Amino acid sequence: MPVYEDGTIDCWKRVALSDLSGELKSGWLVTEIPVGKSISIHGLGEYEILSAKWEHTPKSFLKSVNHVQSMNSEMAGLFSETAEQKQRWKENKVCWSADGTP
Repeated sequence: MPVYEDGTIDCWKRVALSDLSGELKSGWLVTEIPVGKSISIHGLGEYEILSAKWEHTPKSFLKSVNHVQSMNSEMAGLFSETAEQKQRWKENKVCWSADGTP
């Protein structure tokens, strides 16, 4: 998942670093798919999980993406979004797409 110096995380929608924990707690973003459930990979298909060993727990996942400070040592200009802005994105069905440079 792309993580940018402004704290933006591109995980099927634009998420601020400060909101990532909440997305994991709500179940919108998950670190594993239970056996017997399906995973849909856009453009490739849908697959039933027969067996799996997942790399991350929510806690280890948060730690793995929290390298913004290595790109932005002062943690200046971090992206954040108000509840009103989030609602506008949802109501207008507008999609944000990242365009970063490695």
